[in-house]
Amino acid sequence: MKKFFEQWEKEREGLVEFSLNADEKELDEALAKVVEEFGHMPEVICYTSLKGCGECFFRHGFLKDITHYVLEYDATAEEPGEFFEAFEMGIPVNAGSEYPKIYFDEEDEDTECVRIVNAEEEIIAECVLSFDNETVCLSEVFVDEAYRRQGLATRLIQAVKDYCAGMKLLLHVSSDNEGAVALYEKCEFRVEEELLSYKRSETGADL
Repeated sequence: MKKFFEQWEKEREGLVEFSLNADEKELDEALAKVVEEFGHMPEVICYTSLKGCGECFFRHGFLKDITHYVLEYDATAEEPGEFFEAFEMGIPVNAGSEYPKIYFDEEDEDTECVRIVNAEEEIIAECVLSFDNETVCLSEVFVDEAYRRQGLATRLIQAVKDYCAGMKLLLHVSSDNEGAVALYEKCEFRVEEELLSYKRSETGADL
């Protein structure tokens, strides 16, 4: 059986997400395979760039969900900056003050976290980087509610761009998250692809 889809996020909290690479003629078979293997999960979300294929998703118990953007920042021609050399010790977010401080923390061979901590060494902002050859996927961007509107998200993204010089950065965001889209565009990310998403619960066609 040809594999028409790739699981691009790990199963977590009863949710599994896929990016479908089937063409329009193969879509019905691809969705049947997804439901067969993962229909028991509380929630399954499929992303596709195919347009006009809603009826096929509906037949397999999916409903239309939010449109998503794949945003890209191409840093392949850039040179590493200050964060590349200082990421282990961390450097101040603001000049003249030791905290808040930003640093990189290796999770495993292919994953790193970028974190901003306060004077108590509490994490107040972070994101996750997943490395695949010369491409870096940026995800799970978070800023503690008490520290928002202080430019920490922008500083976080700038640090990632600096650290990942020589690579291509990709991230995934829902189109209705206008604040996040504006932030990434401000940081020079551009929409590379628009994805339609379809959601299926464990009750399938009973949605």
